[in-house]
Amino acid sequence: MKPYQKFHSSYILAIALIMLCTVLTVTAQILLKLSFSYSKDFSQLITYWEFMLGIVIYAISALLLIIALKHGELSVVYPFIALGYILISVAAYAIFNEPFTILKYAGIFSIILGVSLIGLRSRK
Repeated sequence: MKPYQKFHSSYILAIALIMLCTVLTVTAQILLKLSFSYSKDFSQLITYWEFMLGIVIYAISALLLIIALKHGELSVVYPFIALGYILISVAAYAIFNEPFTILKYAGIFSIILGVSLIGLRSRK
């Protein structure tokens, strides 16, 4: 990609889609976790709306990922998915009362640093 094309509308579209994809994936994971908390029997999962909605959202997220990868550089767009780890950590703390440890803070800092460095590299 040429420097003047970096912020072309398709590039912006790719970043926006990958961010939406990340949020949808986190939402799907939360819904699946909720459905598994209702029953440990896999045969009953299909009866829970949370499970079915989670599967549908995952499918939509996968389609958006394909479109995003079509419009952006793989090495720039794909690392944004790592931001999902941050969102899921915060959601797990807020919804499921999972502990937020110093190692999670360190991991989140590392993810932000890594995605930022990749983003900086893409500007050159």
